[in-house]
Amino acid sequence: MTEKWSGYTSIVRRIDDNIVRKTFKESYVWMVKREQEALKRLDKYKNFPKIISVTSEYIDMSYCGIQAKEFDRKQCSEILSDLKESRIVHRDVIPRNLLSKEGTIFLIDFGWCLFDGEKESPVIPPRGLGLHYYQNRAWDDQRAMKIILSEMGL
Repeated sequence: MTEKWSGYTSIVRRIDDNIVRKTFKESYVWMVKREQEALKRLDKYKNFPKIISVTSEYIDMSYCGIQAKEFDRKQCSEILSDLKESRIVHRDVIPRNLLSKEGTIFLIDFGWCLFDGEKESPVIPPRGLGLHYYQNRAWDDQRAMKIILSEMGL
């Protein structure tokens, strides 16, 4: 069972039915700590991956399913509330970062997130971050989620 997804900063491989390994590309290894910090803050909430183990190069975390095709407005609202309570701005709430497994929606990919009112991450994000869900780098996760839901007719 070797499923693999490649992104701008990392490669994710499915290890088994319950675990994926996210390995960061060389120039983005600094994201391991950001992703780890975000997932630690969000551990008590249901709509985020759970950390299994971490090294300096990768994170093993719970498998969160496939890209969501249907969205539950209540779960999306809970995700936004949990981010706010945890003082995290995700900055990349886009459809491919919303996964679904057994009726639960998960938000993944926290490498570019901001903590506790930070204005910028250690590295300036790529121009494509957030695509059209964010305007002029106004990192408004709630607005991004509203656009996604309206595109889905919700």
